[in-house]
Amino acid sequence: MDAPSTDIRFGYISRLCRFVFLFSGILSLQAAADPLPLRMQAVLIEKILLFDRTLPANAPRLVVVVYGDELDQAEVLYRALTELRIKSMLVSGADLRPMPATQVVYVFPHAWGSGIRDWALQKHALSFTGEPATVRAGNAAVALSLEDRKPRILVNLTVAKAQGHDLSSELLQVATVVK
Repeated sequence: MDAPSTDIRFGYISRLCRFVFLFSGILSLQAAADPLPLRMQAVLIEKILLFDRTLPANAPRLVVVVYGDELDQAEVLYRALTELRIKSMLVSGADLRPMPATQVVYVFPHAWGSGIRDWALQKHALSFTGEPATVRAGNAAVALSLEDRKPRILVNLTVAKAQGHDLSSELLQVATVVK
């Protein structure tokens, strides 16, 4: 009789180990894409724009920072971009229509419901976000995040091209590319 009870315990332990393994994998996936500090995102935006062959080399750039209810965070990014001498503008997601022509837009998560994807396509604005899932879903071209405590660049090449931008192969070699 000991054999069946041992088999039952082994089956239970095996299922428990699989559950723990799968659950820890889910947690590590969630923790894998942590937010990258906004000041670091500003520096990366500056560098990434150097690898956009569509943008004139020495022309002034305007980065429109679009926020939903994240005004405090948007102001941090705005100040960081300004400190890097990148002209930027804060805009509520509800105020996009009268916007001037821009080459670059950074969108915070709660602003996406305002038609920003279509707006960026129409304006040929390269879209940035701090949310990798937004890039994987095809709503933005570039996501900046942390993975294993290292900065990560995720590029949706299809969206970048649809927005009229040609990113160099040097950038794509260091980025994770989604097509």
